[in-house]
Amino acid sequence: MRLLIFLSLIYLCYILLKSRWKSSGKKSAINKEMEKTADDIMIYDPCCKIYYPKKNCIAFKDKDKILYFCGKECKNKFLEDRKKGDFK
Repeated sequence: MRLLIFLSLIYLCYILLKSRWKSSGKKSAINKEMEKTADDIMIYDPCCKIYYPKKNCIAFKDKDKILYFCGKECKNKFLEDRKKGDFK
């Protein structure tokens, strides 16, 4: 009788662990999907006024905000124009 109870407890633990492993796998798949869609976000370039994929942008921290540019040329042009006073 003790053997039957012991085997039942082992089987119950096996089922619980198996379900936990499956649920953790689903969470990681969801996180991967979220990361994939985060790369597809379109960011506005203030210099050439186009939307560009965030994964290909160049980031520039300006005071308390982050600006994104489609390339080094746009970033440099923005900095030059800001020195002249054309951009705020």
